[in-house]
Amino acid sequence: MTSNDTILGVVLQHDEPDWAPILDLLGSELVDWFMWMHEAALDGGGRVHAYKHTATRRYLHITGDGRAFDYVGYCTYAPIRLSRAIDLAFEGWGEQRPDPADVAMLEAALERALERPDPG
Repeated sequence: MTSNDTILGVVLQHDEPDWAPILDLLGSELVDWFMWMHEAALDGGGRVHAYKHTATRRYLHITGDGRAFDYVGYCTYAPIRLSRAIDLAFEGWGEQRPDPADVAMLEAALERALERPDPG
């Protein structure tokens, strides 16, 4: 870890997607809005998966154990709450005029994220 509570990460691979973390977080319907980009190994253990929203072009970085991160640059991640990570990934999505059913699913995913204990 660095002095600012950030974690260094190194990209391991970008060939074999792992959809389990995002499926667990958002459900199968909202996953269709994302592309899996890569998996990175975090300093001190753990792996984070980068998912890119197809409309907003923003990323969601999550681990298999339910932790969320904000990529702050130069191979560095900062831990954040799951609900904040979801908000960041979907920021600007409303401008794309998503289906109301998708919006309802997003709201439900945010509520579930707020109810989860923070694993960090």
